[in-house]
Amino acid sequence: MADKYTGIGLKLQIGPETTWGTLADPDMNLNYLSHTLKETVTKESEESLLASTTVNALNVNGYSVSGDIELNLKPENLPILKYGFKEPADPTSVASGVHKHTLHLLGPKDEQKSFSAIVDEGPKVVGFTGLIPDSYEFSGDAKKPISLKISVKGRAEVSATLDETLDDPSLSTFTAISGVVGIGGSSIEGITKASVTISESLDEGEATYDSGLYNNKATHGLKEVKTDIEGFYNTTTSTIEETDYRGDVYVAEQITWVSPSMIATGYPYKIVFTLPKVSITDASQSGSGKDTKKITLQGQATGNGGSIPLTIEIWDSVATKY
Repeated sequence: MADKYTGIGLKLQIGPETTWGTLADPDMNLNYLSHTLKETVTKESEESLLASTTVNALNVNGYSVSGDIELNLKPENLPILKYGFKEPADPTSVASGVHKHTLHLLGPKDEQKSFSAIVDEGPKVVGFTGLIPDSYEFSGDAKKPISLKISVKGRAEVSATLDETLDDPSLSTFTAISGVVGIGGSSIEGITKASVTISESLDEGEATYDSGLYNNKATHGLKEVKTDIEGFYNTTTSTIEETDYRGDVYVAEQITWVSPSMIATGYPYKIVFTLPKVSITDASQSGSGKDTKKITLQGQATGNGGSIPLTIEIWDSVATKY
């Protein structure tokens, strides 16, 4: 009988690379749900007048890695944000053992860090090197865990070994329970789901003689930060639709999610997204008959007036930069 495997008990570990594309030692287990990491082999037909009924030959033209990693976000996995954002200053002390990290989008001159992923696939363990996030998508439905999907581009698939000494993350997952969504400086009631998506606009550039069969290291470009907020259609959201969507204005948005786990008494693990200048790009109503009417508000962050488009603040127990 053929061997069969499920994903139960299989680990996905990541670690920071010292040199891009060189397999790194893992430093954390991800609380992952799924992944689509894959090495793609590009083969090109060989042009030849000798070909008659089929192509004459197919030759390997290149290797590349891409895919998604999706996880339920736990506090121990928050350092994964260091691969797509910068933390300019040391975290500040909020209380004994409680620290606040402040992250911003990478600037044009900031280098994006890379990581390796080591994945137990069942019949084999493989490593993916040179991984650089192309996008982060945080999303949370009411009463559900907060999920994070990271899309990456990378260099190669290699043989690897898991670090069996790494602990699994054990703190409670961030959830939308007690989450808060604010628009225009006021907390909005009746929110059913919210998401924040950050695109790094990666570019792997043109192939060169020295790049060989592998792609160049991807570099980040102009960032795109979008929000998608769904809630009940009421007097508050109707005003947002009428004034902020139809008008040539910007509004501040803030999304807060917490974990049931406590850093210290009265201080839960927390992540806050602040976007001071958001343009509402769509306001779509839904619901008919006996259905509760809802509205989906989509927005895009801007740096209008020199504002910082996105600030991510994280409360945890880590006293040093990620």
